[in-house]
Amino acid sequence: MAIAQKYPLGTPKPSDLLVGTSIPDPNTNDDPKTVNFPVSGISTLVAAEVPQGPAGPAGADGAPGANGTNGTNGTNGTNGVDGADGAPGANGADGADGQDGAQGPAGADGTSIKILGTVANCAGLPTSGNTIGDVYILDVDEPGCSYGAGLAGDGYTWTAGNTWLNIGPLRGPQGIQGTAGTNGTNGTNGTDGAPGATGPAGADGVDGVDGTNGTDGAPGAIGPQGPQGIQGPTGPAGGVTSVTAATNIVVSPTVGDVVVSAPDSVVNTTDVYTGTPRVENVISLTQAEYDAATIDANTLYVII
Repeated sequence: MAIAQKYPLGTPKPSDLLVGTSIPDPNTNDDPKTVNFPVSGISTLVAAEVPQGPAGPAGADGAPGANGTNGTNGTNGTNGVDGADGAPGANGADGADGQDGAQGPAGADGTSIKILGTVANCAGLPTSGNTIGDVYILDVDEPGCSYGAGLAGDGYTWTAGNTWLNIGPLRGPQGIQGTAGTNGTNGTNGTDGAPGATGPAGADGVDGVDGTNGTDGAPGAIGPQGPQGIQGPTGPAGGVTSVTAATNIVVSPTVGDVVVSAPDSVVNTTDVYTGTPRVENVISLTQAEYDAATIDANTLYVII
């Protein structure tokens, strides 16, 4: 907020200068500048923006005109014949008094302003209920004000055009600096407050990274040797290149990794009695496996 100060009244002259803000032309990148304006320029602007008030009262009568100059004296008469003196010439008449000067035109009424307060920004300027000459002072710099860029302390006055006009800063000269205040004494330290209540438990932390794999344990002791298996007949030398199926033997496929199944490889062909079962399969199993198995009448079970 600008500080308004009171100064003695004086009579302005056309050459006196006022401090104001110059608004750059539209569509330019120039910034507003603080410049001096002559009173003559401001009076011309105010006359253009503010309508002329009603005619003032008639001025006082002008002072009486100056007296006219005296008429010139008449010339002396010529001497009479034979030395007789002629009669003296009569004095010329006095000149008439001068006419009173015509009354000058009445001067135009001056425009008064009324400072109503401050506004925080350009948007705070009221748009209705205003009177010509109302003035508000801008609190902050606002170069983008729609009524003209303004600086803190600039005054905006309501004109006859029903709009606001920036009339520049309304501030007096800077006052003298006041004396420095003395430093205050340091305050004493306050006592510690009571401990606060325990806060709620925090959220669970994120899972830790997986631990590294443990080292391999030492090899276990060698188990006891199992029973020796029955040695089968020696096979022919060389590798198998193909397998040919035979009676009761199924081969699939016949080359490469083959699978041989012989569900009827053991067949009892000596039983000739009617109704007597014949052995079609031979299975070796443990006692526990036999107890749990479903017994087939055509299978020979060998418990080992």
